[in-house]
Amino acid sequence: MRPLALALALAHALAGCGGAQLVDCDAVAAEQDACMDDASLAACRAANDECEAAGAGEVLVLESCPLQFSCSLPRTTDLPQ
Repeated sequence: MRPLALALALAHALAGCGGAQLVDCDAVAAEQDACMDDASLAACRAANDECEAAGAGEVLVLESCPLQFSCSLPRTTDLPQ
């Protein structure tokens, strides 16, 4: 299994997008067949929807079996310097 390599490849493929950085759930399912079930596929699509609705953020692929997905929403405030 290569979950870290998959996550890095997805991050590089999505870099530079102006909006939400979504994941191709079907490609992840094909690559990680043993760790992707119907619930994981639904969670992937839900994370994509959440990030897209927020207009930004990145879908995170958590290294687990079955795979888990989450939307990292962008920061709304800047940290003090």
